[in-house]
Amino acid sequence: MNKMFNYRKLFEGGTAFKDANGVPVTQRINKEDVKPSLAFVEQILGFPLDVYLGTTGNTDSSGDIDVSVDSAEHDKNEIASKLKTWAKEKGQVPSEWVKMSSSNVYFKIPIRTSSGKHTGDFAQLDLMFGNPEFQSWAMRGESGKYKGIHRHIIMSNIAKANGMKWSYLKGLMDRSTNEVITTDPDLISTKLLQGATLNDFESVENILEFLYSHFEGQELEKYIAEAYETLKTRYNVILPMPDGSQVHESNDPDEYFLARLRDRIVFQDCNILLHESAIFETSAHINHLEDLVMFEGINGLLK
Repeated sequence: MNKMFNYRKLFEGGTAFKDANGVPVTQRINKEDVKPSLAFVEQILGFPLDVYLGTTGNTDSSGDIDVSVDSAEHDKNEIASKLKTWAKEKGQVPSEWVKMSSSNVYFKIPIRTSSGKHTGDFAQLDLMFGNPEFQSWAMRGESGKYKGIHRHIIMSNIAKANGMKWSYLKGLMDRSTNEVITTDPDLISTKLLQGATLNDFESVENILEFLYSHFEGQELEKYIAEAYETLKTRYNVILPMPDGSQVHESNDPDEYFLARLRDRIVFQDCNILLHESAIFETSAHINHLEDLVMFEGINGLLK
């Protein structure tokens, strides 16, 4: 993982603010306390914070408050400066109240009830700068047994199989140039899976239903295998597979290596190795890779 991802991962989920012993000083916030708590911050910033992301406002409680801020209208550094100025005016240490990442501003928000009274506890507010319309779709939560991160992993697998990248922050991107292709949810759906609609990407269950009804065998595996393995090993989530289908697994380290090598060649735009059919057009015979290495060593590998 790159450093930026680790930095974001460290701060998200209510872990940005800790005491001297490394213990988080923020806690989960109940749904009914979200709006009155945000009203306090709105007075500091001077604009509404009403575009909720993730589970914020949708579940009984949330690990933090995720809110979208339109980056076309508000500058991240200016917002952070306002919050730090407020903390300093209150005789507080700004760094204990405000932190930043590449695209977010984090604030230790006092939890307030509907009466406006501070409970004495604090939650973490994540101000996420970007396109609110796109973010509210891309960063929504899941209502069933799955989470938003599970959906992103599956969408990333599908995008990778089609030579693209999926980013819940930036949208659908070209895999080789990192240029944004589109942030339009309808276009994202149709570009990821031909024939799919916006509804087919509304949840993990909907995505799986479309995949299982349109693909099978190696084609299905191309779209789901990597996500299946990631969810199983990292999140202990087992995706249900259609009857008669299974994700190919092997305990053979050589087969695993060759599968990863093939993945890099096919899906990451590497074209050093040619398909055998292309080679046969100009050569009567060529040994397999493992034979060349066995009999000719490094020269065989280079060949």
